[in-house]
Amino acid sequence: MSTPDKKPKPADDDDDANPYGVLKESEEEQRLAEKNKPVFGDVADKFKKSKRGPAQMMLVLPTNLLIAAGSLTAIAGVLAIIIGVWPLVFTDAPPSDEEIAEQLIIVFVGFVLLIWGSMVCLGASKMMGLESYAWALAGAVMGIPMLAGIFALVALRDPRVRAGFEEVEGAIDDPDDDEEEEDDDEDEEEEEEERPRKKGRK
Repeated sequence: MSTPDKKPKPADDDDDANPYGVLKESEEEQRLAEKNKPVFGDVADKFKKSKRGPAQMMLVLPTNLLIAAGSLTAIAGVLAIIIGVWPLVFTDAPPSDEEIAEQLIIVFVGFVLLIWGSMVCLGASKMMGLESYAWALAGAVMGIPMLAGIFALVALRDPRVRAGFEEVEGAIDDPDDDEEEEDDDEDEEEEEEERPRKKGRK
């Protein structure tokens, strides 16, 4: 008679008996892995953010209003000059002294408006480029009669706008910096005066 085949014994739970099993890390290895796990935080910017962009963005509307107001004022000045000169040049009869005086007043007013509008446009240009805070302030003040300067003055007083001007070298004349430079010059002069005295003592 043939003996029945013996049933295979179940594999033990040992790792050596089960080559296809999943290896589990020990508690110590898990603790070391958690300890050495890299921590990712907020990545800091390598370069300092420029303050010119926000300042220029805030000055877009005021500068556009100033340029528009200055251009209209300059155009009005040119028209006034033409109106004042036209009767004096293109006339059959020679004008009287009173007419000449009246037309010259109109021409003078035209020149004032032309120069005024040009200065407002120049200040607006310096303001938009953050080139000179003094010129920007002058253009804003000259634009007050045209109401556009009010918006420009409010924008120029904003700390973010001043920070944008300060980032550009020479845009703002800081009195504190001038005082520091004067103090440095005085210290250098005193050191130069003390050197000969020290040599004479030796």
